[in-house]
Amino acid sequence: MTGEHFLIKLAQIGLQFAVFTAVLPLMTRGRHSLTRHQLVGIKLILDHQFALLFAAVFPYLLFYWLLGRFELWVWRCSSFLLGAFLAFETAAQFLRIRTLGPSDSVPTHSRRAVLYMLCIPAPLICALQFSNVFFGSFAAYLTGAIWLLVPAAVQFWGLVVHLTRDD
Repeated sequence: MTGEHFLIKLAQIGLQFAVFTAVLPLMTRGRHSLTRHQLVGIKLILDHQFALLFAAVFPYLLFYWLLGRFELWVWRCSSFLLGAFLAFETAAQFLRIRTLGPSDSVPTHSRRAVLYMLCIPAPLICALQFSNVFFGSFAAYLTGAIWLLVPAAVQFWGLVVHLTRDD
């Protein structure tokens, strides 16, 4: 199957993000409790990383269910599921951000910049996945799988900066 080693490496990276995200609040537990904004950020990271794990493993399952005969259909079906997740997750993030409101610890311009940086490319990646249902390209599918790392990495960086700074 095309790119099998790369997909496994992506799954490993995604699991590492998830583990680091779980450890980060424990390191800062004594100083202050997590805000609702930070919890939403942690949810974003975990959502994306478990989706990445699924996106890396599902093509194997499908490939072997199809007895290795129809690799094109593996990427078509996988792209459809990844596109559906990205559409749902983008809508969920918009709703989460809208319901949170302002935060004393997160500047408004910073929140808006992250929103634009993460939620504007996501529909483009989603459209790429849905169009890949017709083409079955591994490269298009891989683009969507790698995109799952970007919002998580940006959010993780923000959490590290915020939780580890001295008050």
